[in-house]
Amino acid sequence: MRIFTTYFLPLIAIYLADVSNWLWLTAFMWFVTISLGEAIAFHRYWSHRTFEFKHWIIRDLFTFFGAIGGVGGPIRWVSTHRLHHKDAETIGETHKWLITESAGKRVYRDTITPFNKILHKYYYEFLYLWLLILLLIDYNIFLYGGILPIAVHISLNLIFPNLDHVIGTKRYPNSVGRNSHIVNFFTFGEGWHNNHHNNPGKISNSEAWYEIDISGFIVKLVKSN
Repeated sequence: MRIFTTYFLPLIAIYLADVSNWLWLTAFMWFVTISLGEAIAFHRYWSHRTFEFKHWIIRDLFTFFGAIGGVGGPIRWVSTHRLHHKDAETIGETHKWLITESAGKRVYRDTITPFNKILHKYYYEFLYLWLLILLLIDYNIFLYGGILPIAVHISLNLIFPNLDHVIGTKRYPNSVGRNSHIVNFFTFGEGWHNNHHNNPGKISNSEAWYEIDISGFIVKLVKSN
């Protein structure tokens, strides 16, 4: 019942509400930027190298999806996230890396590719060009496929990196983070944060049948054997 209430009831409510078809584009882009882009490319691949992509084209495509979410390129994202893991494991339940001056300044060699270097040096030019292309195609695509997904993505990044250290349960008491169905619904598998901190090198954060990890499932489809 808890799984139905958390995952499927909101989707049914959206469907019955007969919302604008354009909002479905926002929902789709939310999935593309959060799951394919941030959870899979930025987090599980670039930050933790839990797998290898079948081809560099898929890797760069997923990286592109993460970048159009408005949270920067992978070089800075990885630097910030690795600092978070270092601090969280040593000083406890904290996400002070969000405001630390040194966050994002270290460049790791394993994140350097021609595409990532472009995103790192010209990120805002890249993002504005993306939005301009959408605007030239259609204003509704610009609004619902560009602006609103960026707003959703940035909002989730401001809220959930702290929330998943506060609400939820702990399977591993000695590891930081919490496991939360609520956070997981909005982040496509990133809500099992306690599991992740206990073993950040795993492809999937799920450790029980009821812990749904959509991003982990997609990784199995795009990773090399």
